[in-house]
Amino acid sequence: MEIALLPVVVAFVGIGGSLIISKSEQEHAKKLAAAQTVAAQESAKADREIAVLEMFSEKITGEPEEQALALNILGALDSNLHAKLSAAVGDSTTDAELAQLASRQEFQASQRIEAEARQRTEDENKNRKQDKQAASVIANQQAQDSAGSYCDDLMKSFDANKWRENYLKNTEIGTWHVFVASLTAGASVADADSLVAKYRSDYPRLSFDRMSTVSADNVANARHAIVIASGLTDKNTAFEIAKQADRCVAKGAYPYQQKI
Repeated sequence: MEIALLPVVVAFVGIGGSLIISKSEQEHAKKLAAAQTVAAQESAKADREIAVLEMFSEKITGEPEEQALALNILGALDSNLHAKLSAAVGDSTTDAELAQLASRQEFQASQRIEAEARQRTEDENKNRKQDKQAASVIANQQAQDSAGSYCDDLMKSFDANKWRENYLKNTEIGTWHVFVASLTAGASVADADSLVAKYRSDYPRLSFDRMSTVSADNVANARHAIVIASGLTDKNTAFEIAKQADRCVAKGAYPYQQKI
């Protein structure tokens, strides 16, 4: 009987072993395919960034329209490279409009860098499988942020008079401003003052001013803008105010260094 069953047992073990090997091969094939996909994506990203850099190098020395295009395509690059190239253009150009665009691009890149850092931290926290108490703290903080309490708490710490004293100073060449709105070319002083009044009403613990802007020739593109900060000597302070203003006051707020 034992001899009779032996071929059956051997066959069963052989089939089981084949199934285990087959499953192992499938898992290996899946991992290999995933690795190849990641490698292909990284290669495509590198090729795209090389193409963007080549186009940037070609356009940045051209006409104003081409220079603007060169800055606008930097968003396709790595965030740190995007920020550095934008800052380099802003520091080297004498064209006010190009410098303004460069400041916007640098600020947007800095926002991307911070968002990517937050995402990495979130991913690391998930991978660590934090305990229930830590997860509850994070969930509560996220709930508070989504409810707007972050901005509410931030506003409570300000005073309009102190804000004006600290952050709305006389403008000089080389100082930094933070814009929250830019009116159309046909807008009047009254239109701008009305918008200033609205911002002051909506955010009574902050202060705002009207600012007239022009192009490098001091004539073209004249229009009015609304600033939440002006005449700052520290770039980092301007960027921090712009970041909070973008989140809590006016989406699209950005810093700019005065060139003329």
